[in-house]
Amino acid sequence: MELRGDVSQKVLRLSDMPEISIDFRQSSQDYKIKSEDTFWCKQGILNPIHLRESEDKQMIADIAASILLNQPLPVDSKRLDSIYDEESSHFQNVETSLAAYKPEKIAKNIIETFSIFRETIETHSTESKCLRNLVNPESKNPIRSGFYTIFMAFFDLIINQEQDKTSNKWRGLNLLGFALMEVRDILNSN
Repeated sequence: MELRGDVSQKVLRLSDMPEISIDFRQSSQDYKIKSEDTFWCKQGILNPIHLRESEDKQMIADIAASILLNQPLPVDSKRLDSIYDEESSHFQNVETSLAAYKPEKIAKNIIETFSIFRETIETHSTESKCLRNLVNPESKNPIRSGFYTIFMAFFDLIINQEQDKTSNKWRGLNLLGFALMEVRDILNSN
């Protein structure tokens, strides 16, 4: 998956699996991708254990469902589970929305937003945990909710409001700093 750092062909020989597998410091297998070097861990969005448990994929699924339903998903395990239950109305709503939105389009839009988001963070600073330190400087905990909130704000600006994707406003602190200060205020008020 392009968002994870393990881009690969649709068909992959078993002998090539180490090239797209994520290695963890605690149990090194000499895989090509180091967990600490992924955007998710490097920016403090997830920790390596979360990455090993594929929580990055879950976050992308939650983002996609939020986009398709045009509303944030509540952090409620029953609601999240219902999205994957083919008998539930939530599953049916996501399926209907996906058919209208088109899988290729949502993938393209999420990847494009993620790319601009990542470039914005990395242009601001290459420091490890930069995003986490901006969102919640006093914490060492992952910032899943903060990432989700900021990502959805970027998605709204880039895709829904069709802001100029080549503009210099994406490079640096202006938009990012403003968005992060808003998110920090929201998180601190809760």
